[in-house]
Amino acid sequence: MTAVLTWERAEDNERAYFSLLAQTLPVEGAAVLINPECPALLINRAMSLRFPPDNLGTDLARLEAPFLRLRIPPSVYLTPASAPSGLRRALMARGYRTEYRQTVMVYDLGEDGRVGAVGQAPAAGPASAPLQVLEAGRPAEYHAWCRVFLEGFEVPPDMHQVMYEMNLRSLRHPQVTGLLGVVDGEPVATTCLFVEGDTAGLYAVSTIPKARRRGVAGAMVRRALDLARAQGATLAVLQTGTGGDPERLYRTLGFRDLFVAEVMTRHA
Repeated sequence: MTAVLTWERAEDNERAYFSLLAQTLPVEGAAVLINPECPALLINRAMSLRFPPDNLGTDLARLEAPFLRLRIPPSVYLTPASAPSGLRRALMARGYRTEYRQTVMVYDLGEDGRVGAVGQAPAAGPASAPLQVLEAGRPAEYHAWCRVFLEGFEVPPDMHQVMYEMNLRSLRHPQVTGLLGVVDGEPVATTCLFVEGDTAGLYAVSTIPKARRRGVAGAMVRRALDLARAQGATLAVLQTGTGGDPERLYRTLGFRDLFVAEVMTRHA
């Protein structure tokens, strides 16, 4: 498997997943994701940038138009597969600046058998009841998943309603499996598995503050990897903030770095 092919598999899965949360607008040479109700940059951005080197200024103006029309700051997602080679310089000349970087990581699901024990007691921290990992499939489980997601990601209160409804809609999609971690009857963690073809994307890995550093996130990810393999995926991908504790955790679970993606935004 070539590196470029793997880059594109990772980017394709992420684009397909976020298209469940936002509208994908047709712009030649890019995929533009727009959700006017949710100003978060993670949701509103242009991905899969593959522009020819000629007339790049015109192409970028066309890309920005949907954002500007809705008064959303234009935001782009750069990966090693983005083209042309001078794209980043052209964006900086138009006033774009780096918003954040995230490490895209992969796990080869063909390397071993089961990823690890699931439902085990947390590996660290004070003693607690074993973690139970449920596949959310009933309304009560969907709603519990959304509530834990908001607390785990510490979503600002003014964004609660739109993020709740957005995630609730995605959980009901047939390609999405929402995993809900429960300890002693209390929902404490989430993970979302999205399988597209032979690639599995892991999203929304969150744990509420009081349940952190007890091995919960690791157990949730291991369960998601086992399910991904059972659904026929040969590669799992995820994205995490570069340099943080989650990035280190995923490496201990067997993920390897694929590339660092850069999100650039023009705020003016």
